[in-house]
Amino acid sequence: MFSPSTEVYDKGEKFRYYQELASLQEYILVLQDRIRVEHYRLAKMQWVQIEFQAPEDVLPLASIGCELPLQDIYRRVPEVIS
Repeated sequence: MFSPSTEVYDKGEKFRYYQELASLQEYILVLQDRIRVEHYRLAKMQWVQIEFQAPEDVLPLASIGCELPLQDIYRRVPEVIS
């Protein structure tokens, strides 16, 4: 999860460092104060971003063959879900 104080670093310099890893296929940022997940996926040598903002959304994680409902991510954060 990232906070407003780390958002610029997480989306900028940190992400650029991770992009240097040949094995990195997906990069996920989870907001802690509201429902929002940013999913970056490497497709044909270019990073594609998709945002998920609804509790009923499902985050596809193709690199590990799984899907993760946002409700599960935020399950223990009742002030965000309600």
